[in-house]
Amino acid sequence: MRRSRTGRSAAAGLLLLATLFCRPAAACTLWAAQGPAVSGGETLVAKNRDWTPDGEQYLKRVRPATGYAFLGLCSRNGGSPGLKAGVNEAGLVVVSAAASCLPSKIRRRERRTPHLLLTGLLLHCATVSEALAGRSRWQGPQFLLLA
Repeated sequence: MRRSRTGRSAAAGLLLLATLFCRPAAACTLWAAQGPAVSGGETLVAKNRDWTPDGEQYLKRVRPATGYAFLGLCSRNGGSPGLKAGVNEAGLVVVSAAASCLPSKIRRRERRTPHLLLTGLLLHCATVSEALAGRSRWQGPQFLLLA
């Protein structure tokens, strides 16, 4: 189907207008695909960071005396240290992002479960259902992807 010149001009005008009034991204972006959208019917999870990390990024293997072992993506020596994402030996994936849809003054004011939430989920949960069963203990604005 062919677009008219007027249609193309209107679309270009809307795009220009949108770029003039959009706010810059200041959070992570999370993606997931599952089932027939993924080869083998598994789950595919991805995360990017929409800012320049100010700390060192590293992978950490955790082999606890009790609980599930996991591999985590961590940050240190920056403004927001801690575990950012991980996958445990049972196959549970936990990925966090900033709850930047809320203004930072509101996020700072709200009491929030610390980064240890991710560690706890990876250590003690094998499935998304198990992780969600304990969500009454989670506090404050959070953006988590569980798979």
